[in-house]
Amino acid sequence: MTNETKWTNVEDATPDETVWCLVYGDGAMACRAWCAKQRQWQDWQHCQYPGLEMGSITHWQPLPNAPEAELVTEANDEIYGRD
Repeated sequence: MTNETKWTNVEDATPDETVWCLVYGDGAMACRAWCAKQRQWQDWQHCQYPGLEMGSITHWQPLPNAPEAELVTEANDEIYGRD
């Protein structure tokens, strides 16, 4: 596993399409949605925390791919003792 991150400064670029992203601003990270049609960050979860307002986002990166379903199923089987 690598710790390599690919942050993009919002002054350099924003996502091309509507997508969930990991965002950074004011020393905090959160998951926010970029709305391509409105060209703005949105909090679709209605969980805006103090210190990370939409206007304070300075960097973003795409979310990683979700785990493969088979791997998740195997992990759950192991956790719950299923054969």
